[in-house]
Amino acid sequence: MRLIILHYVLLISLNAKGNGSDQPYALRVFVSSSMPVSLLKSYAYEAKKYGATLVFKGLPQDSFKELSKLVLAMNDGSLEEDNNMSGVQIDDEAFDRFKVTSVPSILLSDESTCETPDLCKLAYDKIDGNLEIEVALQKFAKEGDMKDAADRIMKQREVTQANSEAVK
Repeated sequence: MRLIILHYVLLISLNAKGNGSDQPYALRVFVSSSMPVSLLKSYAYEAKKYGATLVFKGLPQDSFKELSKLVLAMNDGSLEEDNNMSGVQIDDEAFDRFKVTSVPSILLSDESTCETPDLCKLAYDKIDGNLEIEVALQKFAKEGDMKDAADRIMKQREVTQANSEAVK
C-alpha cells in the first residue's frame, strides 16, 4: 500500500504503477525531509512543470503533522488549489525498487510493461545529485534507455510554455 499526498489531502492508493496517469512512463524526483526547504521548493516547482512527482521515504519524524508542515513550507504556506507544487508521494518501496540510496535522484521509468513492478524488470534512467530536472531529461534523451520518453516530456514542456506565453 502506498500513501500519496496531493494538494494536502492524504489518500490511500493501491495503484501499482505509481504514476497515477495514463502516461506509459513516470518521472520521479526522490527527495528527503532532511534536504533544505529551499531546495525542496525548487524541485517541487520544477517537478510541476515537467509532470514529475516528489517521492519521500517515510514520514519526517514519523509524523503526518511534520509532513504537512513541510509541504506547507515548500508551498510558502499557501493552500490554494492552483499552487506551484507537484504531487508529493511517500513510497519506501520505490526507493528499494529503483535502488535509490542518495537524494536528490531523478528517475524516469517505463511503466507500460509491468502490471506489478515486483514481477518484472523495469526499464529506467536515474541520475543522482543536485541538478535541474531539465538537465537530467537532456542527459536521458541523449544517452539513456528512456530517450523517447525524455524527449517527449521536454517537447510537451516546450508546447505548454509556448501556449502560456501566447496567452499573455
